[in-house]
Amino acid sequence: TEEELGKNLMIFNSHLSCCANNEDRQQQVDEFAGVWREWVEEGDGPFNLESETPFIHVGDFNLVGYRQQVITLRDGDIDNESQYGEDFLPDWDNTAIVDLFSRHTHKRMGYTWRSDGSSFNPGKLDYVFYSDATIDSSRHFTLNTLAMDEETLSENGLEWDDTQEASDHLPRIFDVTAVHGLDVEHQGSLPQKFYLGQNFPNPFNPSTTISFTVEALCNASLQIFDMNGRWRETLVDNDFSPGNHEIVWNALNQPSGVYFMSLASKDFVETRKIILLK
Repeated sequence: TEEELGKNLMIFNSHLSCCANNEDRQQQVDEFAGVWREWVEEGDGPFNLESETPFIHVGDFNLVGYRQQVITLRDGDIDNESQYGEDFLPDWDNTAIVDLFSRHTHKRMGYTWRSDGSSFNPGKLDYVFYSDATIDSSRHFTLNTLAMDEETLSENGLEWDDTQEASDHLPRIFDVTAVHGLDVEHQGSLPQKFYLGQNFPNPFNPSTTISFTVEALCNASLQIFDMNGRWRETLVDNDFSPGNHEIVWNALNQPSGVYFMSLASKDFVETRKIILLK
């Protein structure tokens, strides 16, 4: 992807043990975190890894059991440190990576697997984790043609039951608009009609300024979520004229920790990590 993004993009694909195999899944994510730590810190990997290489970790993770498996993948919190080594924050800026939460295009649901005849409830089994220290995100969604109206299906050349016929898992779509780093300019294959800048200062206490740009009149919302994807606060939700805008978040009543700010409009979502230190 050097021609499109300025750097090569590394993609990990994982398919963890299914169903009640919680111990196997935890062993697998522990091992992954330990191998990634040795690769980044010591260069002990299958090939030479350039510093600040952008990466995405995707797949059917079968996470139907213990929450610790998500925490290990996202935060590098290794459960069995005696075998796989000490904890390791997996992103290049020594923070957690992003667990991207995508809703269905035409339904306010987040599941990626559903089987009405199964003993398991619908669930989010297919994950997208990514390095927000190196990647800027744009639109992302879960495609469920069963929930789409006839006009939208026709516009996109889709049939009503396409996703059901293709797989028992729903496809997830994630647009990478740019890769950034110490020596790479902000660029991308999609027009930058919207842009969410990094807050300043960051880390901050207790307030920080968030800047963003829109190039067309639109309705947009700026929301704050915690590390577990729980909504904490909506900073603004209204119409914006073209140009640059700034919003101040006063987090006086929020605990210290890592948060995510998310700028969203009808056709655009971008998320960045922010850190509150008190």
